[in-house]
Amino acid sequence: MANRYVITNNLKEINKKMLEVYNKSPKIADEIVAIITIDILSELKKITPIDTGNLVSNWVQQEVKIALREISNNTEYAPYVFYASKSKHAGKIESLFDRRYKNQIIDKIMKRIKEETERLLWIT
Repeated sequence: MANRYVITNNLKEINKKMLEVYNKSPKIADEIVAIITIDILSELKKITPIDTGNLVSNWVQQEVKIALREISNNTEYAPYVFYASKSKHAGKIESLFDRRYKNQIIDKIMKRIKEETERLLWIT
């Protein structure tokens, strides 16, 4: 069985904003995290290269606790695609995630957090 690889990044801005929301309402923070997780999974699937379809189909999310979800991929070669890695044949391979999409995804997430926070706080 392959190891499970979890993509993590230093997303201080997102964490700070979500902590503010969580301090106001853990329930609303949890709803926002659920929505954002679906958005992130969608974005990851869009940027995942497809050869056999294995990598793209193995993206999963699970709830760890309130307002905390984990997105992971148990495909053996996932870290080589999404993180910079070295190969004796190819030299340095640029990270797909960092290369093109990290800032775009973070910007989308921040915008979505703002929209959902305003919408959900207005409803309550």
